[in-house]
Amino acid sequence: MKEQKLTNLKFIIDQLVEKKNGEYADKKVNLVSNVFVLNNMVFLDADEADKMLGLIVDYVIGITNAESTVLLTLKQSASTNADFASYEFSIRSNDVCIEDADFKQAVTSDEKLVSVKEMLNKFGGSLTGEVNVKGFIAQVNFAFKREEQTENNMSSLELQIQKGIKEIASGKTILVVEDNELNEELAREVLTEVGFHVEAVNSGSDAIDIIKEKAEGYYDLVLMDIVMPEMDGYTTTTLIRGIDRPDIQKLTIVALSSNAMDIDKQLAFESGMNGHVAKPLDVKKVVEYLK
Repeated sequence: MKEQKLTNLKFIIDQLVEKKNGEYADKKVNLVSNVFVLNNMVFLDADEADKMLGLIVDYVIGITNAESTVLLTLKQSASTNADFASYEFSIRSNDVCIEDADFKQAVTSDEKLVSVKEMLNKFGGSLTGEVNVKGFIAQVNFAFKREEQTENNMSSLELQIQKGIKEIASGKTILVVEDNELNEELAREVLTEVGFHVEAVNSGSDAIDIIKEKAEGYYDLVLMDIVMPEMDGYTTTTLIRGIDRPDIQKLTIVALSSNAMDIDKQLAFESGMNGHVAKPLDVKKVVEYLK
């Protein structure tokens, strides 16, 4: 193993996502990531970490059907050693072409997964995974020596930003209108991590019904997917604005879409939305609509 140097874990994840989305562009599999960590800076062999995580991503995209979404999440977990930071890396796909028995066999026979396990053994990590009715999930657990925390390197600005976001999120409820299960899960995970209460529906008609049913002022914000079957987000928003209730007229509705062209933003405003955020969801941009 090469010399372990102080490395930014989030940078490794961001670079990996960009690289793999380019490599698999023809397959139209959209790889998105969430990173929830306090200690970004750890000592590791960056090349080996990139190779290991890349092999897992390659395997999962390989068993994922075309035109699907793959969600990559990195979370920091409790550590029993004050000098080390523990992490859980998970990768999920809701549209795979294998069964659970196939994965269990692949752990000992697939070249990529065997290599991953060998690399994990070098620093006491582990790999688990399963295929179930919701798709496929693999988890990798590992720990790295972290940067010594001092007043000069704790990224105080980042901590202040996170604290501010959580203060705004506290006590607020967001309705996510999203027909894709994995995209809904992604939005829910990002938002609940910072303290929002999140509810979700998977169609425009359900969104209209639940907003009518809830008490006045129940929702603080609605994140509205644009491309949905039967009723798109623009039509849904127009019908919501037509409900004769003062609180609904003031309700903040924000478009949530992978389309970020000027025309898309214009259509969002014309339908009665307050703004537009692009996928994958950036919680800092969502918070801006609640200040």
